[in-house]
Amino acid sequence: MQSFTLSISIIILGISCFVSGLLLMRWSLNNIIGSKAKYILTKLTTSPITGLIVGILLTIILQSSSIVSILVINLVSIGVLPVLNAISIILGANIGTSLTLEFIAISNPLWIWLLLILCIILFILKKNIHAFCAMSLVLLLFGFNLLKLNTAALTVIPLQLSDNPSLIEYTLALFIGVIFTAIIQSSTAATAITMTLVDNELIPLVLGVLIIYGTNIGTCFTAIIAVIGANIHAKKIMIYHLSINIISVLLILPLTPALISIINYLSNDPLQQIAHVQVLINLFTIIIFFPFIRKHALLLDKLH
Repeated sequence: MQSFTLSISIIILGISCFVSGLLLMRWSLNNIIGSKAKYILTKLTTSPITGLIVGILLTIILQSSSIVSILVINLVSIGVLPVLNAISIILGANIGTSLTLEFIAISNPLWIWLLLILCIILFILKKNIHAFCAMSLVLLLFGFNLLKLNTAALTVIPLQLSDNPSLIEYTLALFIGVIFTAIIQSSTAATAITMTLVDNELIPLVLGVLIIYGTNIGTCFTAIIAVIGANIHAKKIMIYHLSINIISVLLILPLTPALISIINYLSNDPLQQIAHVQVLINLFTIIIFFPFIRKHALLLDKLH
């Protein structure tokens, strides 16, 4: 019992370190590029394809599709960013955040020490913001490794999950992904926790995939909150963001067995498999929606 309590405490510490790392990374990167974000979104986004690329790159830099979505909503609200360019950025932002998970999945505990050394060197050189950025990666990887090493302690909880879950379990996993992501406001953190659960065989891979589907919907709640009191143009972006994420999940649900076959082919490592799911879902969303983006923009313009 003492060992179980200790493991739970370490898991909570791991989650705290991971989320703190995400927040510190957003703060430090925002300080490095934050003042240029408006320029990047308004001046460099000249077409849907450049909007897609800017959405991917800016989300990688800011480490949050939610922050990019809020920036886009605010810029559309004041009339400096056209709806067409805005929705292309939203599509790009969806995939940008997935690449952080790929980095975490392939990470090695040795990287923590290397990043810690880099952090100390940067502090000595008085590159404080860059040092905080390196420190955020230390916290991120340290927290993830604590989760990975201690989540196995939860096996004492009798979940009684089979490799062929029922429809109720499918639905519950999907809603857990939605609700948990909406509460913690980070699909990255929700996915990282799911990665450790699957890695320690606490839940089967298929339920992990369903939770990831849910995180893609749950991440939209930040945009829903952001448009409260905003004008109709900002609400159009929120409607588009929520709609494409829900529709893409509904479209990919019947393809789940094929998706699992693909990720099994790409990797045998459960951590990488879950990270690949997030990337593949967002690539699927782009493939489905991007060819029709101009028609979608015209449709949104008809909303009053």
